[in-house]
Amino acid sequence: MKLLLGKILGDRYELLEKSGDGGMAVVYKANCRLLKRIVAVKILKPDLAENDEFIARFNRESQAAASLSHPNIVNMYDVGQEDDIHYIVMEYVDGETLKNRIRREGRLSMEEAVRIASEICSALQHAHDNNIVHRDIKPQNILINKEGTAKVADFGIARAVTSSTVTMADSKVIGSVHYFSPEQARGGYVDKKTDIYSLGIVLYEMVTGVVPFEGESAISVALKHIQEKVTPPGEINSKIPMSIQYIIQRAIEKDLDKRYHDASEMLADLQKALKEPDGKYVKRYLEDDQATMIIPALNNIDSGEVNQGTDSAQEPEEEKNKGRSWLLITVSVIASTVILMVLFMVISSIYMQNFHQEDIPVPMLAGNDESEAREILKSSGLILKIEDWRYDDTVEEGRIISQNPQEDTVVKTNSIVYVIMSSGVKMITVPDVVSYSQRKAEVDLQNLGFKLMDPEYISSDIASGHVVRQD
Repeated sequence: MKLLLGKILGDRYELLEKSGDGGMAVVYKANCRLLKRIVAVKILKPDLAENDEFIARFNRESQAAASLSHPNIVNMYDVGQEDDIHYIVMEYVDGETLKNRIRREGRLSMEEAVRIASEICSALQHAHDNNIVHRDIKPQNILINKEGTAKVADFGIARAVTSSTVTMADSKVIGSVHYFSPEQARGGYVDKKTDIYSLGIVLYEMVTGVVPFEGESAISVALKHIQEKVTPPGEINSKIPMSIQYIIQRAIEKDLDKRYHDASEMLADLQKALKEPDGKYVKRYLEDDQATMIIPALNNIDSGEVNQGTDSAQEPEEEKNKGRSWLLITVSVIASTVILMVLFMVISSIYMQNFHQEDIPVPMLAGNDESEAREILKSSGLILKIEDWRYDDTVEEGRIISQNPQEDTVVKTNSIVYVIMSSGVKMITVPDVVSYSQRKAEVDLQNLGFKLMDPEYISSDIASGHVVRQD
């Protein structure tokens, strides 16, 4: 991709210098000539820019991400297109990526790692509260500014890519696969707990200096996330307190039910990590949470008092022991038989269910309403579940925006297909910006999706450069 230094996009953004290059885009430091400020402009690479499905989803997701406003999230200002160039305009963060910091320092101090992880948790909770899942939390997407504050970048972009373009064989995912959740690696349904897993891997890397899984290919690393246990971080760095080790362990649980419920729960544990280093407050799960079933002891069967009156009334000790032995053997045989029968019935049931399941391609649901989609899926032996409702300028209210799994994905009968429903066009109240400076009015209106027109008027009541009236 050729450099575009000096080019002006949208009659507004002058590209000054290249500041980064990733699998999806090239990032430029740029000057916003309208607001006289430095911004970051991310230009999508041609292979993504030529994919119409990706561009449509990218625009929707970027608009949703632009609604986020949080001190630990990189602000997204604008999305645009000029000829064959698709770009987004973001807050410029003067600093470095977390990945570069880890490479430079080897591993971070416990204090810095906990602080950065806490800031990422705060950002994720804000996004999740707004029904946005990042899906690509990794040190390359965490920016650290000159003051040491962590800011999460690329909200919304990862969803567009993973939904439209990326496969396990694709070189674009090699940097991300080290932080994939097991459900991502399987290509399954993902939600906010995916971000928590990835953050757990990031915290692991911050305190050890290494990622838990390496491999010769993206697929081999992904399989390790599904199948293998991580090396306990304390075996790599003995200075890691048990509190942080327990937090990492819970964040990267392969079982979703054992993982942190949400980012705020993980944040609460992180805030205690350095004050209570023994980590006794962290909820932990054993290898097997099922309690061991114990058959009550049978050695008190004859616990009643024995008649001590005559010898004929007393059973010889040897005969009593024989009786007990036969009783134990009989009970054991019966119990074993019952257990084997139950196991046989369960295994047979599971086998028969799998035997009768068929592979079915998922039909396209986009544009249908709920009842239509349910009928379509019912005819294919599939189940509909609404994941979320979102505002959308292009999809009529009550109709489906997107689905997971995607169209033509092969699944088993009785599988669930999750959909995003449209709430229609979002109606926004126009704020009163009269007497605001031009810059403040521009920023406030743009954040709400409006565009400021700036004809000049003369006023004796309002200072030059401020808004005289609005319409």
